[in-house]
Parts: sequence; C-alpha cells; structure tokens
Amino acid sequence: MQTPLHVIDVTCVEGLLDIIALGNIIEFTYVLDLRSYEDIELEEEERLEIEAAMSRYRLFVRWFSKKFGLLMDGKWINPTYLFKRRLASFGASVCAYFTDEHPTTQRQSRLAGISPLRVKKMFRQHIQKNWTDLIPIFDHLLTEPSAFLYHTGPTIRIVRKTDLDLLAANVVGKTEDIDFARVPIFLPAPVTPTTTQITAAPAAQKRSHIPTGSPASPSSKKVTKRKK
Repeated sequence: MQTPLHVIDVTCVEGLLDIIALGNIIEFTYVLDLRSYEDIELEEEERLEIEAAMSRYRLFVRWFSKKFGLLMDGKWINPTYLFKRRLASFGASVCAYFTDEHPTTQRQSRLAGISPLRVKKMFRQHIQKNWTDLIPIFDHLLTEPSAFLYHTGPTIRIVRKTDLDLLAANVVGKTEDIDFARVPIFLPAPVTPTTTQITAAPAAQKRSHIPTGSPASPSSKKVTKRKK
C-alpha cells in the first residue's frame, strides 16, 4: 500500500525536517498568536487543543529519539539535538525577521504596540518555561540569527535503532552524543562576576562542561483530553 500523501514520512530526512518545521509552529503557537499581545484570553477548548498538540509533538520527539539516531558528518548524534537546534534557530530567525519588518508593520493599526523587544521577550519566556537548557543558545542566536527557517547545516542520515541497521551504519556500541561539536547547542550560561571575583587576583578558570546525560523531557504536562 502506498503511504497517503498527507502522511509525513519521518524515516527520511525531508519528512523529518517537515515535521520539525510543523512542530516549531506548534511549540510557539501562543507567541505567534496576535491575541497574546492584545491580552485576549482564549476559549478553554482552544487552549486545551493547543496544549494537547504541544504535548503530542513532545511525545513524538521522545519517541523518534528512542527509535532512531542521526549520523551527521560521521558523528553519531541523538535526534534531540536536531529538534532543539531547529527550535532555537526558528525562534531567533522569527525575532530577526520581525525586527527588520517592524518599521512597516507598526504603521498597521492592528499591530500597534507590538515591539521587537516584546516579541523577543515572548519567545524567550516560552523557551525559559519549556526548554530551559536552550536559553544560552537562543540568546546567542539572537545576535547571529539564520536567514532561513529550515535546516542549512551538515548532511543528515537517519538510522533506525535495530541491530541490523546499527551494524550496517557501523555505530554498534557507540554512544550517542547529545550535542554536535561543530554547531553546538549547549553553551555555557553567562556568568556575572561578583565583587570578590572582580577584586581578587586572576585565577585559572575551570572549563565549562557540556551536559552528558540524556536530555530531560521538554514538558512534564500530561495530555489534557478535550471536553466532549
């Protein structure tokens, strides 16, 4: 049987990137909604629908990361890296786009009062609440945003985590990295020096370590059933 056209094939790179693009929009539903800036409260049914979609996407991220792995430039990478990288990059690119277009959009009365600073704040608040470990990379990407809303990085190969496929990909026994050294997502958080540090003699600083444990679930919320 042929796969229906409306079903995204996540076992191929193009399909995976498509579902990530959709997931990014789902993740930032509130931030991209004009009503969020006009302090208009959503109907409960619509709010529950949005939260259910966000939870479903996060469940998909965990499911895919358990069933598949990624080969990027020969490196064996956990798929959570790609999901997180695209999420942070998408948010920063939208903020940059709105900043560039603001001189035009502010002349439209319906968008009055929505500043680039407020848009950045909304994106950052969502990431801080749901994907806390991405705050450093998001802040960094705000200073160097991508001009694209899609993946422009290294080539990707999806490998199903079965004994045969892992053997064929020559990754049996290899540990999945949760970051990609060439384009990392885990950056050290900025440190504000204390008075003691400023006045004390310079000392050798310890190198920041990239987290090595499995990434935590992006959300602890359970899926809320819609009212009938």
